[in-house]
Amino acid sequence: MRVELDQKEEEAVRANIEFHGREFIEDLMVEEMGELLVAMKHFGRGRVPIEAVAEEIADVMIVAKQFARVIGEEKVDKFLDIKMGKLIKINILRKMLGEAIADSREAGI
Repeated sequence: MRVELDQKEEEAVRANIEFHGREFIEDLMVEEMGELLVAMKHFGRGRVPIEAVAEEIADVMIVAKQFARVIGEEKVDKFLDIKMGKLIKINILRKMLGEAIADSREAGI
């Protein structure tokens, strides 16, 4: 994953993986994603502030970085590149469509 870590953060990630192991990191990933889902639903209902969602996003990002290390960051980076490429193409197409609609309206079509 393209989340850049400083030297102390890199060491903490490595040490946590070594100490806990793959299964723990997998379970933690699921747990943190669940907590993010709950926070998002609670935010949508006005029960928690946006900071609660931001905190859970940070937790998910930290654990995702660790899990990516466990399964191979190069695998995750490959799909990140593919997905971001699709997002870029969608935005280009959306812009082109918006321009085409604006042109047709100007032309009275």
